[in-house]
Amino acid sequence: MADGFPCFRVLEGQRISASSLLYACLASLVTYAALLLLPMHAVRLSLPPIPIRQNLQASGQSFGTPTPTVILSVSPPNPGPGSMVSLHATVLPVGDGPTPTGSIRFFDGQNALTDMEPGTLRDGSVTIHARLSASAAHTLWALYYGDARYTAANSLEGQQ
Repeated sequence: MADGFPCFRVLEGQRISASSLLYACLASLVTYAALLLLPMHAVRLSLPPIPIRQNLQASGQSFGTPTPTVILSVSPPNPGPGSMVSLHATVLPVGDGPTPTGSIRFFDGQNALTDMEPGTLRDGSVTIHARLSASAAHTLWALYYGDARYTAANSLEGQQ
């Protein structure tokens, strides 16, 4: 159009070729299939955990919610492949702060140990029972999701 805005009336006098129509149909099908299948496969991926927090003090930023300490204990202490374990996580308050509330999820490496809802803290701690995978090596850890007073944290922080 003369004013610079596109208009479909320009195409009224032209016919769409069969190859253009076929290409548009194929492109639409591929896009639809990708949008349909991607969410189903994304759930099955074992993606690495998202970093919980950045070192805000180094960047000069400050938010009013401190980060608590998460302590994980495993019973038995050296579980074998495929064995049942009891995982106990305690979230310690910062200083004289209030007892953390919220929920915790337990992981073996990058995989969540249970498909259940995360465990809910009671008096700052939670215990679950789970069966380990048949692999020989296990990296067990707990992820605290945070609450209104505390930021998220995990039991791996401070362990290197």
